[in-house]
Amino acid sequence: MATYRAIAATTLAMERLLEGALGLPENQVRGFQAKDFSSLEDSFLTAGGLSVYLYRVGFNTGQRNLYPRVSPEGRRARPPLLVDLHYLLTAWAKSAQVQQELLGRAMVALEVRSSLPAGLLNGAINAPVFGPEETVDLLPESLSLADLDVVWKMAQTNPQPSASYLARMVALEPEEGWVEAPEVQTRVFELVKP
Repeated sequence: MATYRAIAATTLAMERLLEGALGLPENQVRGFQAKDFSSLEDSFLTAGGLSVYLYRVGFNTGQRNLYPRVSPEGRRARPPLLVDLHYLLTAWAKSAQVQQELLGRAMVALEVRSSLPAGLLNGAINAPVFGPEETVDLLPESLSLADLDVVWKMAQTNPQPSASYLARMVALEPEEGWVEAPEVQTRVFELVKP
């Protein structure tokens, strides 16, 4: 199971994957915060860039009530916290054609490589965040016009060509272990006198 750093590692892995697939110079694929939309550098627009904006983190409701895990030694551990990460990929360029081509190339790259392996996820953050067998699945997600409007209002800028993606069921491992007590051997009942 992944540590609490899994959210940041997923964003960075997406940036690395897209940067390599698109052949863009370093720092032309970036994770954005809402404030970054209103202060784009001219160099980002001139060369063409892609923003990876994590606009929502939600609890995965499909597998919310998981049972505690049991290790091979018989120790119980808390179940992981499963979260879904919602991203908006936005292409930026001075011309509409370059912007649209950049977004199309990014969408094809994520279609071809729709699963982020542990090596890419851990390498992006330079730390062992995910287990060797773990992956994060990326799925295209359709946003309604109302939801898209809310995202662009948060960003406080004019809407741009974008695609929405979902990183599904990222498992965050609680650091606190399960408190184990010895098994009950006998029960003792006592009458309490008033």
